[in-house]
Amino acid sequence: MLALYIGMETLVPNRRYAPFTTSWLQVFELACWLVIFTVLSLSIWAGSAQRSIASVPTLKNWGLFNKIDDSHIHAIEAWQIEKGSRDIVVAVVDTGIDPTHPDLKHNLWKNNKGQYGWDFVENKANPRDEHGHGTHVAGILGASLNSKSGIAGVAPQVSIMAVRYYSETSSGMENLKNSIKALDWAIENGARIINYSGGGPEFSKDEHEVLKKAQARGVLVVAAAGNEKQDTDKESNQYYPCSYADLENILCVSAINIHNKLLSSSNWGKKAVHVAAPGENILSTAPNGEYVQMTGTSQATAFVTGLSALLLSKDRSLKPADIRDIIVHSVDKLDDLKDRIVSGGKVNALKSLQYLASYKASKEPTIVDSVASRLNPQVNPQVNPQVKPVVVKPVTPPPALTINSSIKKTPSLPQLKESKKVLPNTPARKAAKVKKSSPSFQIIYYKTKQHSKVFKN
Repeated sequence: MLALYIGMETLVPNRRYAPFTTSWLQVFELACWLVIFTVLSLSIWAGSAQRSIASVPTLKNWGLFNKIDDSHIHAIEAWQIEKGSRDIVVAVVDTGIDPTHPDLKHNLWKNNKGQYGWDFVENKANPRDEHGHGTHVAGILGASLNSKSGIAGVAPQVSIMAVRYYSETSSGMENLKNSIKALDWAIENGARIINYSGGGPEFSKDEHEVLKKAQARGVLVVAAAGNEKQDTDKESNQYYPCSYADLENILCVSAINIHNKLLSSSNWGKKAVHVAAPGENILSTAPNGEYVQMTGTSQATAFVTGLSALLLSKDRSLKPADIRDIIVHSVDKLDDLKDRIVSGGKVNALKSLQYLASYKASKEPTIVDSVASRLNPQVNPQVNPQVKPVVVKPVTPPPALTINSSIKKTPSLPQLKESKKVLPNTPARKAAKVKKSSPSFQIIYYKTKQHSKVFKN
């Protein structure tokens, strides 16, 4: 089009003296410039979109992005829609948080006294993490995007509240009592979502009551399925809080590896466990500004907590049951999870955010429905209390993405000398009569000088 326009300019070099030719050439010239402007605008817009994705650093947390079996949660694409909000407070009920970590310090919630949380082990404000687990979980769900370390949380603009309940030196009963206090403190201090990695095989009336209180306050609790390698639907294998079946604000999470397979250590349950997320060798933040890998359902839980924060940031009116439904109905279906967990799949942050709009539309009553509910006793229980309201099924979710199963190569980590330290069970209760659980997670500390160049700020 531009070449043709230049050619016409050559044929009529001085249009001032060609009045009959000028009129149609002016129209043609205007059309040419309009086309050129449109093409250039589209090119600039597309380039900007590509740069915004390309500007995201190479992420070293494979759960956020990897090229292996489409096993990540599609976080980068989801960030084009939502990155989180400082108004959404997520409580990490765990071992505390390192408040000086460069990837966490800017995202810490603080109350009007400048406190970022409470320590129920030492009964004081501002719980520091001497264990490592809480800092690691906090990084997965809400670390700032760090181009140097390659670390980012699923919701990199969220506010993180630290509440410590766990101590390795405390008894199982003490940890349970402290966890109940910690949950209640998080509820009373404004948390909208609670990340709770702790758990155990015994029912607790007090824990159930505080979680019921959370439900009444509209607080979602994302809980780890546990690491006992068992089906928690069986009565002898029940794992709480995931096994509190009457609560609609509990979202229970199993763990998968980079090949979309359920971790051998992870619990599962067709009724008790809702979704799965990445949980093996997850690189995240650690105390003293470091970065380490951990494995377990605790890590998987943090991914789902971050996703929940993205959804709530996008729509503040969502209730815990809404968030759970959206996440469950927008998973990537996996053969290995079929008939093993409620959703049968792995969470997908992009699909969850895309599904949000249609989900909300399905919940809004039409004018016809509103009038009918007032006139027809068959659909209005207030007119006829003996008639139960009709249960509306949720909208059919979008089809699952095709999973590329042809690639089986595991991503290589830096060739460093490692010293492995296997830690005890997830911040769990470990009551006196509870059978011994398998290790919940594994920390790999890289001790060489190369470590500081690769992973430290």
